[in-house]
Amino acid sequence: MGQNIESLYQKISDETDKFTKINCNILVKYPNAIRIFRLLAGHDQRSFAKLIGKNQQWVSAIERCFIHSISEAEAKRIANVIRKLGAATVGANVISVLQIEIANRGKFSGEYAREMALKSAGTNSIRSAELQKPTEQEKAISIALHNAGINFQMHAPIKVGKVTFVCDFLVGKEPIIIEAKNLTTKYRIKALISELAYRALRIRRYHPNAKLIAVLNRNAIASTSEKIILSEEFDSLFFDDELEKLAIEISGSGFER
Repeated sequence: MGQNIESLYQKISDETDKFTKINCNILVKYPNAIRIFRLLAGHDQRSFAKLIGKNQQWVSAIERCFIHSISEAEAKRIANVIRKLGAATVGANVISVLQIEIANRGKFSGEYAREMALKSAGTNSIRSAELQKPTEQEKAISIALHNAGINFQMHAPIKVGKVTFVCDFLVGKEPIIIEAKNLTTKYRIKALISELAYRALRIRRYHPNAKLIAVLNRNAIASTSEKIILSEEFDSLFFDDELEKLAIEISGSGFER
């Protein structure tokens, strides 16, 4: 998986002489540097993907190190686009905040991007949740969605009144929200199920048109009654060996558009 965004920022800054010498070599050596250049140009994944002739899934995969290499010819082409966009440098301590703002609000540029990033940093818990590394279960879900050509955000914040939740996966504008849990121990199982049910109820209150999906591991240590609770609060309940079926349901729902 990718390294901490602040340390990646510092490494790329050092190797490009504070972003003054951007060439294809940096992208060949560090493909996930695309993440830094995208943020400094003020673009979300979707708009940046269009600029470089790719799709959002490819940009996401590169940034999360699911794709580990870029050819020299492709790196040269992308580097040319990056140089034309320009990189408004920020402090290493601001880059992760900028990431959250752009993910939430789309495209900004220059001083406005930095100002908005600082204003909307959110709580440390939200930032930590959004930037946490995907679990093995989340990796499997992201691969299934990617293979089905479904655009998604992982660890995406969503407003529910005055509270902000970080969803495991957010798809489309309606939206579709996927919450994934790997229940392998009886410890706090009732609390975890209750937390999922509460999140579903809260989201439904403020997003009545949302489609809510829960994903559990097949050998989940949960009672029949607890699984019934989740089935009642979520529109669909899948096990992690049914991810292709999950992707098919999403694709057929029309919600992802």
